[in-house]
Amino acid sequence: MNWYKQAQQSLLFYPYSGMPSSQSVKVDPISIDQETGENVYQCEKCKNPVLESNITVWYARGAEEPGVSYNMPTYNYDRILNTVTQVSQYLMPFYQQLQQYIKDQDLESKRNDTYDYGYRTSINSWEVQVPQLPDILKNSQEIMDICYFKNRGYSNSGLCSLLNVTEISGGTLEDLSDLILNPEKTAQEFFNNYSKKEFEVSYKVPVCDDCYGDIDKCAFCDKLIFPKDRQYPVVYNDTDVVCEDCLENGSAGICIECGKADSMDDMHYREDVGEICDECYQNLDGAAIGWAKAMISNLNIPIGKNLPLSEKVLKNLSTFLNRYIAKYGDDKIRGKGWGRLLHLSEKSGLPEGAIEYLINKSHDVDGGSISDVLGEIENNISAQEYMKEQYPNLKSYQDLPFDIEVLPNFSHEKSGFTIGITPSDRFFGYAERKYPNIRKTWDRMADTPHHPGVLAYARCSFEMGNDLVINNLQRDSDYDNYVSKSYSGSSSLEEAQWIDRITKDWDSFLLHLIKSICISENINAYLTTFDQQKQKWGNLPIHKSKKTYKEVPERMGFPLTDPGRAENMVERGGYGDMYQIANDIGMNWYKKAQQVNMELPIPSTLFHATYRANLESIQQVGITSCPEGGVKMYQDCQNGVYLHTDPDVAYSYVETADNDSIPNEWIEGGDIVVLSINVSYLDVELLETDPNLPPPMNEDSFLYNGTIPTGAITGVL
Repeated sequence: MNWYKQAQQSLLFYPYSGMPSSQSVKVDPISIDQETGENVYQCEKCKNPVLESNITVWYARGAEEPGVSYNMPTYNYDRILNTVTQVSQYLMPFYQQLQQYIKDQDLESKRNDTYDYGYRTSINSWEVQVPQLPDILKNSQEIMDICYFKNRGYSNSGLCSLLNVTEISGGTLEDLSDLILNPEKTAQEFFNNYSKKEFEVSYKVPVCDDCYGDIDKCAFCDKLIFPKDRQYPVVYNDTDVVCEDCLENGSAGICIECGKADSMDDMHYREDVGEICDECYQNLDGAAIGWAKAMISNLNIPIGKNLPLSEKVLKNLSTFLNRYIAKYGDDKIRGKGWGRLLHLSEKSGLPEGAIEYLINKSHDVDGGSISDVLGEIENNISAQEYMKEQYPNLKSYQDLPFDIEVLPNFSHEKSGFTIGITPSDRFFGYAERKYPNIRKTWDRMADTPHHPGVLAYARCSFEMGNDLVINNLQRDSDYDNYVSKSYSGSSSLEEAQWIDRITKDWDSFLLHLIKSICISENINAYLTTFDQQKQKWGNLPIHKSKKTYKEVPERMGFPLTDPGRAENMVERGGYGDMYQIANDIGMNWYKKAQQVNMELPIPSTLFHATYRANLESIQQVGITSCPEGGVKMYQDCQNGVYLHTDPDVAYSYVETADNDSIPNEWIEGGDIVVLSINVSYLDVELLETDPNLPPPMNEDSFLYNGTIPTGAITGVL
């Protein structure tokens, strides 16, 4: 009795241990051996006859191959309806609670017809216990039968997704709203779609001993892959292949870049692109990461190098040490010399922080000169003054010696890199004088899921072009994280609070660091806003994020602006204006190209069109910008001489002019003329791409901010 007849003997069509995809039926033999009485089959590969006893393996043909047809049983609609109704009644109170929660939290304001601004994240965080739900479903043989047919016992949607669920989120509950509100419709769909449904079960075919060793096998599941079956080469070598079944069940994926297969655990998802294997991902992001490392290693800014001392402490130290040098000289000091210095510092009434600093230096630079210590203090003062000059509205800035590293982006959604900062060993050496166990406190504080061991990080989208977007400016290693991992009353809570307070200006430092890099390379840099972060996450820690994504960039004077093409570099579609933290205003494209040693894309000849009525004046004084009160082809366009690489396009600019103030005699006086211009006569520093057109439309259109001399005009077309 085969599996189908056995299933028919029971009330259930399928025993739960035997799902449709796991069933197969041996193909019919081609004959019977006269001597042994054994069945004779045809080998699937070589097509030669083979005795059943000599068959090494039976192989199930793919779903695309013809199989054996069967029918689902005739189900009882009333029993299906009864089960669906029980599920609806059981879930209805929870569904009503969810609707009240959505109303109380005003969650509908977080979405519209186009975008979800955190609505889904918020309702997914709402959960209820539903312990009786699996029992309701498992008491229905019809529902269980259909669900096992539909989804092989797992990973399904709708009613069948609830077979083993005892906890349900608001998002799942909302997805089940049709079932909850209209159980009759769900029951009818189940009955109509699956009662007496016809389906096929694959044939199982034999492979002989001689052929078995020559057949490719899937590197993931060991399934035999015959020549007619689809197979996909793997990323990591030139010999292994993967079967289509492993792609369909999610064990493997195909890299959108190289077209090869790899484990889904090793794939990276890139938004708007797809899955990318690790090798291609490293190639894509490797250039950006290498660029960032080079920029940071060559960057010279005065901050990120100094111990965390307040401006008051620094100035008191500077005054004291200058007086000390004036009275006692600047000889190298050891032992007793430091003792005298520390004694005098206490007598002079220096604040506690200043004395602690000098005590630290007595351990660190024994044998050095006072001027060395004074130089370090002056550098620290200069760093604070530097930040004041750069950002007058920044309330305060306390520097810190940071280690800076460039990391791969954790999310892999966009190409780019992450800049991480961590307090340096110099900082911890200084802090250990006050808190001997501070490194242990830091290790617990920095135990985070994203970039563990890093104080804070900036995750940047960068495609080696003219734009950079900071998608995440985040600190996970903080006092709140430490408290979540510590017991109440821990003696090290004071140390964690001290680290939290002393590193509070991390976001100002990271923003200035990235600004400095981008200015040096003439790159536009943008920071996502607090509203965009709410769209992306839905459950932001307000007191932290509002400071970083709103208060700090506003105090640093970064304007909100339309990011243009950079909008596509924002993770998860958080579109809108962003803070522009760096740009190349004041440097035209020609100067910018010179700085990066680009081959300038300036053609030898450009074309300018005008009405023939202007030709006589042009031949006398050249082509000039429109004078005050003069007539432009387009009223709102920027003043200057417009040129194009294509004479026909230049002609069309005049042909389609829409300024009603163009004199009739110009129009009635004849045709439009196109003048050819020898670019070597022009000052290329006065030449820029057309400011009235967006890239890349402006790549062949130019604006000249000067007068084109008559000698540059080489012809009239």
